[in-house]
Amino acid sequence: MKEVDIAYVAGIVDGEGCIGLNINKIGERGSYRIKISVSNTNEWLCQWLYLSFGGCVSKSQKAGNRKLQWQWFISGNKALSCLNTIYPYLHIKRAQAEIAIKYQSNRCHKRGRRQSVREDNVLAEAQYILMASLNKKGV
Repeated sequence: MKEVDIAYVAGIVDGEGCIGLNINKIGERGSYRIKISVSNTNEWLCQWLYLSFGGCVSKSQKAGNRKLQWQWFISGNKALSCLNTIYPYLHIKRAQAEIAIKYQSNRCHKRGRRQSVREDNVLAEAQYILMASLNKKGV
């Protein structure tokens, strides 16, 4: 991918996207996963992101007289690869990208090793709370 295209993707994620750490609660335990998503009314943009980085594309139409909306999203190690690629060009969502990169890199690094589940859960919860505060909507 050309540098100009990488910078363009970073601008799209900065302006139209979301970088998050999502939790899937199962009973009292939960599992975390990093996720990048971009929503737009232009199908081409979401399909291009899909062809460039993988992931999934879906469409939805909200009630009323609104245009069809497309969403591209990617998670896990594919999201990590995407973030490592676009990170130098991010401005607005740089802090979210740092948290996501650290979380996923730490998760990959510890695979196959004996680790303290409690310690990992505490760290993941702290990163989740920090990410949620950065992504909070409103004032």
